[in-house]
Amino acid sequence: MKVESVHTTKPLLLYEWRVFKSLSDGVGIPKVHWYGNDGHVNILAIDRFGPTIHDLFENLDMLGVGLLLMLAKQVLDRTEFMHSKDFIHRDVKPESFSLGTDLEDKNDLNVHIIDLGLAKRYRYPKADRRHINMKRKIGYKRFSHFASHRSRQGFEQSRRDDLEAIGNMMMYLQYRELPASFMWGDIDPKVDTRASQDMWLAKLPRSFVPYVKYTQSLEFEEKPDYNVAWELLRSAIFEGNHCQLVNVMTPHIRTQEEDREEANMLVPNLARNISLLD
Repeated sequence: MKVESVHTTKPLLLYEWRVFKSLSDGVGIPKVHWYGNDGHVNILAIDRFGPTIHDLFENLDMLGVGLLLMLAKQVLDRTEFMHSKDFIHRDVKPESFSLGTDLEDKNDLNVHIIDLGLAKRYRYPKADRRHINMKRKIGYKRFSHFASHRSRQGFEQSRRDDLEAIGNMMMYLQYRELPASFMWGDIDPKVDTRASQDMWLAKLPRSFVPYVKYTQSLEFEEKPDYNVAWELLRSAIFEGNHCQLVNVMTPHIRTQEEDREEANMLVPNLARNISLLD
């Protein structure tokens, strides 16, 4: 259940309810049971779910490569479905996605989108389904740590930005940190976009560079090739499994013992390792 004050200056729940309804036939989209208010707060009642990806990150010492791949594939699939319905997410982060309530049941390990408050149509809902125009807001500073490079420069987001943000999120889940520039957003809007992107890529873990470079190569209105994106993201996670950051520039080469320990972190054992469902 989600609540917000009826006096909030920027109410989101009514809009979020409409987005959930528009996506209601998709896998991993919560069922909306009710929207209304009790006089003091607006209320959005949706299906109950288990831990978010953020909860897993906080309560497990490490996320095994199998779990990372499962999360990455499903988040990418959910995002592709949103895009097929003419919506972009615009706020990809670990708190936006949740698993089921029974982590010992393999059938309850679907990833669900639980936060659509900032979602937006990238095509106008008319017969011509015209794409929104690209625009730029200089000095715009409201973005998450996982936001794409262009959105940090103030550019309007499109499908490419969702995919880049997914890569940033998976990078964080795997390495348990992000380059400092992700946290502080130190991008000079006066620097040419291409040059700025090259400087940005130089700060990333090497394994994720091909994926991020692909997402940044897409045109504003271009439909991503989700199969290509998945192959690049999967390769990034596999390669990153053998190299954990001490800092962005100094990788630590993993030992065989560390690899065996990570391989033993099986998804069905999640509920035994965390106590999030009490």
